[in-house]
Amino acid sequence: MFGIYYERKITLELWQLYDSVGNETGKIIEANSEIPEGLYHKTVSVWIKNKKEQYLMSKRSPEKQYAYCWECTGGSVQAGENTWEAACREVYEELGIDISSLTGKKLISKKRKEQKDFYDVWIVYGEFGLHELSPNKTEVIDVKWMDMKEILLLNQYGYLHPLLDYVDVNFFKEEIK
Repeated sequence: MFGIYYERKITLELWQLYDSVGNETGKIIEANSEIPEGLYHKTVSVWIKNKKEQYLMSKRSPEKQYAYCWECTGGSVQAGENTWEAACREVYEELGIDISSLTGKKLISKKRKEQKDFYDVWIVYGEFGLHELSPNKTEVIDVKWMDMKEILLLNQYGYLHPLLDYVDVNFFKEEIK
């Protein structure tokens, strides 16, 4: 049932706007519109981790900003969603898997002034074979399970999405708690 919800095409994505402390303003704008000064929208990332201590990573398509960078799945929260719902939707849209029945844990919640967003980072534990995925080719050109060392090397050499600037050894230590 959850997957059916995601299969509907949304022709117009809308973002709810928030004030500087995270209160809803009642203002809604079209996705990717310029966010007015002093206002923010919400974004999410979700790390999917398996029993082998690997994380499901995707490589961005050449048409996207930060082309060919590796990343965990993420995107903007649409008006009417909470950040967990947005995380589930983004994973389904980008990778074709439904994580809504799994338990997510919020690892990070912060305001990023430069991006004009409130950013939540989630982790979910799940086992998915790469054959079970159906990546959205307009967003993702490759998918791979990677361990912490591989991800840190990607970061060191500039192949990790630059907005994942919090990824370091301490991030992975905190996630384990």
